[in-house]
Amino acid sequence: MLTLYFLAPPLATPRAFADPGNSLWYAVLPSYWFLGLFQVLNGSSDALFAELARRAVAGGAAVTVFAGACFLLAYARRMRRAVEQSEIVPRRVGALRRLADRVARLVSPHPGEHAMLAFIGRTLARSRQHRSLIAIYAGLGLAYVFSGVAAMIYNPHSFKVVERSRAATGIPLLMLFFLIVGIRVSFSIPTEVRANWLFRMTDPFGSGAYLSAARKALFLFAVVPVLAISAPIYSALWPWWKAAAHMGFIAAIGLLLVELAFWEWNKVPFACTYLPGKANLKVMFAVYWGLLWFLSQFVILVETAALKAPASYAALMAITVAVWRLVAYRASAARADFSGLRFEEEPEPLVVRLRIFAGDSTWSP
Repeated sequence: MLTLYFLAPPLATPRAFADPGNSLWYAVLPSYWFLGLFQVLNGSSDALFAELARRAVAGGAAVTVFAGACFLLAYARRMRRAVEQSEIVPRRVGALRRLADRVARLVSPHPGEHAMLAFIGRTLARSRQHRSLIAIYAGLGLAYVFSGVAAMIYNPHSFKVVERSRAATGIPLLMLFFLIVGIRVSFSIPTEVRANWLFRMTDPFGSGAYLSAARKALFLFAVVPVLAISAPIYSALWPWWKAAAHMGFIAAIGLLLVELAFWEWNKVPFACTYLPGKANLKVMFAVYWGLLWFLSQFVILVETAALKAPASYAALMAITVAVWRLVAYRASAARADFSGLRFEEEPEPLVVRLRIFAGDSTWSP
């Protein structure tokens, strides 16, 4: 819905209404129907506004009747299922399930990692709450991307060729950012906390299997879909070497964002208690917005310039991979200081101890 809002052409001006070439837009876009209804209710006698107002009334009535019929059918179906079906229904093992299991075994041959990947995948497949949360972030990403695309479509003379190329280059990077943030946030929302006893008993923290599987799951569910959708599109629009170089850079940025998303993360996804309000939303919003601005402005600008020369692109990839490996090393060192996985989120203490002792020349943190 946000995407359609940003993609709507800017035709709410007297000059646009007087242009006969825009009649098709007014006939198919409901937002202008209700603009006409608003003008008629304000006393306008324009014939175009009267026609749009009639469309608004007819469309509103049709949607109301259709929504009521869908509500009755859905209510009857849900009531019948609630009475006739058991609380837990076994799922059939289909071809998609078998394919997902093979991919999990290929990506994570370690038994602990494979089990965690299967747990994350099935939780996302069965939990409407988590799917809705990810869909919200994906929708925000689409709206953010298409708001810029719509501005270039309807005002082509206001943007240079370089700016249009930069916007086309940055679409998968921006969607990647929103997907990684959305899936990472969904990992913090528990499904059934009482069922985490299995992870407590089988915590292979020495090998870091569960934490490694969480990072691989984020890469599979966020980075791989973006690459799979973007690769054929850019291959059709760009030369194959340029499309391949762009996909390689997206994969490298995805690896870096995944490591940053799991910085100081020592939980099992969906298995730790959640305390609303503990996170400092003002600080986190500033961090996320700063990272989004960095991606949408600096990173896209640098990549657009680097794609023009093989040497520049090679240097950019080398720097990106080096930064990713450095962040991964520092994150691994930070995780090594943990005493174990955390399953209970503790509130902030009311009293903070400074731990300063008399006669001691050092300050204990």
